[in-house]
Amino acid sequence: MTARQRLTRILRALIGVPGWLYALAMIAYLAARLIVGEGWMLVELVNSLLPLLAFPVIPLIAFALLLGQRRLALALVPALALFLIQNAPLFLPNTANVPDDAPRLRVLTFNLGSRIDTVPIFEAIIRSVNPDVVALQEFLSPASSELAQALREPYPYQALHPTSGFAVGTGILSRYPILEDRLIDGIVLHSQLARIEWIDGQEITVVNAHPVPPQLGLNFNTRLRSQEIGRVLDAAADQTNPLILLGDFNSTDQSGDYARITARYGDAFRESGTGFGLTFPNLTGYDYPYSLFRWLPPVIRIDYVFYSREWTPLNARVINETGRSDHYPLTAELALTGG
Repeated sequence: MTARQRLTRILRALIGVPGWLYALAMIAYLAARLIVGEGWMLVELVNSLLPLLAFPVIPLIAFALLLGQRRLALALVPALALFLIQNAPLFLPNTANVPDDAPRLRVLTFNLGSRIDTVPIFEAIIRSVNPDVVALQEFLSPASSELAQALREPYPYQALHPTSGFAVGTGILSRYPILEDRLIDGIVLHSQLARIEWIDGQEITVVNAHPVPPQLGLNFNTRLRSQEIGRVLDAAADQTNPLILLGDFNSTDQSGDYARITARYGDAFRESGTGFGLTFPNLTGYDYPYSLFRWLPPVIRIDYVFYSREWTPLNARVINETGRSDHYPLTAELALTGG
């Protein structure tokens, strides 16, 4: 046996066992997803970790083909199909045809990660993006007054609901007058709705959403998140203005809650962004033991800008600076085209 043959045999053993385990696990997940949906805890868990759990299919199927393991490659096809169907649209060009005179609005959603020590960086990030409307989540009162004052000139209209409790507060900064501002009561966390007088008296509604994360542990579930998203959607449904729904939804685009939202509203990044749009987590600002993994890139997309049919998304992108928050900010530009 030559050295090349020995190496091939070793690689087949190394790739074959985990490859088959992964392929069978993904087939079982897809079958359970079709049959029982998110009613089963394990389906909820996998949905909350995609596309992270789908990424290994690319190197696994490449190695399987390279090493002549055709049956393994065939078994990986369902996982590959899921990965491509769900993510290929994120790499297609935006073909929106928008009149030159259509008014444009740039928005930014930013979960501050309950940080109170990096306000100057938050200010610099917001100024660099130069949005018209900013939606903040996990906005704490020790930092709120400093940030509000620092941004008073570009954003004279502010609807802020900071708290001293971890991960709770919200706030909206606007270049344009805020006519109405109210909280949308949640079970654990609260969201926010603001009615804004935009260009030439045109009113728009901005909903700053922050539903609770999935409940972790042996009883992993998304029931509380679903209830809070339901309350946000009910509040949004009462609005007749062109509407933008943005924030930290604590849901990946594989979840049933994402499907509920996109049954009514478009996803600006999916329609006009490029790449996976991953926004969570960033661990650089955390203490031991999380700091050991600060080199890890974000692995899931849970921050979104959704829009009603009156809008057309022009572009969307993730900002590659966090101010030591655990979320990356997301910005989008939309044109009001009437729908």
